[in-house]
Amino acid sequence: MSKPPRESLIVVGDRFEEFLRNPGTIAASAVLARLEAGDTGGLDLMAGQGLSAELLAELDKQWPAQRPAPLELTHKQRMKNVMVGEPTRVDGRYEAPLVLDERCETLEDHLTGQHIPAIALTEAARQTWTAVTEKFFPTGLGPARFVIDDFHASFHAFVFPLPATLTYEVVEHEPGAVQHRFHSVVRVRQSGAVAAQIEVRFRLVAEKLVDKQEAMAARQAVADCLRG
Repeated sequence: MSKPPRESLIVVGDRFEEFLRNPGTIAASAVLARLEAGDTGGLDLMAGQGLSAELLAELDKQWPAQRPAPLELTHKQRMKNVMVGEPTRVDGRYEAPLVLDERCETLEDHLTGQHIPAIALTEAARQTWTAVTEKFFPTGLGPARFVIDDFHASFHAFVFPLPATLTYEVVEHEPGAVQHRFHSVVRVRQSGAVAAQIEVRFRLVAEKLVDKQEAMAARQAVADCLRG
């Protein structure tokens, strides 16, 4: 007797309830219940978006699943707020999977319709250039801060809670004694198409220098405010 066909489903966080009405999707809570009951026979699961690091780790035991990047690469303090996987270098550019936890700070209070909000994609882009810089561009500056000089985002299509990739291209890198300048482009790709593009110019500045500049600017801002 032939075996029954396996069912292929994409696992999506429960907060994407409108998207979960689409055939071929299954809520994270339903998968957790089946994992706890040992009832996953006949399933081929693919990790979508909105899943916790803990659930991704459980899924990875049976089906390949992306994992969030380490906290130190993304400059976040809570794992639920890490939105990308660890970047890799591919043909002169860099790639990182989108790995959204539905509890993250950019989704927990703003989620409408079926798509991922633009604000979440821009934060994922920021985490991408931060992680790539930390991993692949040792500057010798010691502790340093990221300072954005210019930022432009364009959105071409909805990004849904499905697998997606961020590609990162360094257009120009200007090293220096106390700071490094970068001109870069991040593209959010889903189903083979570019859905969003974020172009940024930022500096990586030695922490001692930027702390001094910020403190002086803060004192001046208070004085200007008091003068009315």
